[in-house]
Amino acid sequence: VAGYDLAKLMHGSYGTLGVLAEVVLRLHPVPRASTTLAVTSTLPVAAELAATTLSGPYEPAALEWLGDEDGSGELLLRLDGTPDALPARADRLRALLSEDVRTLDADAAGAAWDRHAALVRGPADAAVLRIGTRPSRLPGVLAELPARRVTAGLGTGVATVSLPPDAVAGAHLAVHAAGGTSVLRARPAGSALPAWGPAPSALAVLAAVKTTLDPEGRFGPGRFTGWL
Repeated sequence: VAGYDLAKLMHGSYGTLGVLAEVVLRLHPVPRASTTLAVTSTLPVAAELAATTLSGPYEPAALEWLGDEDGSGELLLRLDGTPDALPARADRLRALLSEDVRTLDADAAGAAWDRHAALVRGPADAAVLRIGTRPSRLPGVLAELPARRVTAGLGTGVATVSLPPDAVAGAHLAVHAAGGTSVLRARPAGSALPAWGPAPSALAVLAAVKTTLDPEGRFGPGRFTGWL
């Protein structure tokens, strides 16, 4: 890239360098068929199953663990493909993982992914934190958090966690210590909670770039104030 890599610059600027007015996406065709497999499991077991899946030629479209406050949960594995090839792919993956793998029918699969979407939004009385780490570190980070609800992308390292409001600051620190990033997506009405974790290591560079490109501080005023 000659000069600034604008996509990375905008993404890493914490909203301080501009407003996205239009986004152009490259889309893939809607899959002709989809199958969802489910395994009732704790997070450590789900992480092992996800690692086993990703180490082979199974190409899951999604690997999401949905967890509750007591540590119980369910791993959802979705496969996309053609109607002719998908059943055999699902059979091979089911045989690889365990006898406890269930194939969900269309209604059950829809309900499972609806629950996933609801967990991502989070309840109104909790703080909802979006975190990202190296996938291998995600289970360990989540184990440290007093989460009420969790959706964990075991293939991507991205998770959404519903927490008590007073646990947000500590959660930011735990994610930062693991080399990850965190941002508060929602908070109970009237609460004042830290939206970001500790300052990124590139803060000096970010501040210098912002001063150069936005000397009047029009975009995201005060965003870096708590870090400087």
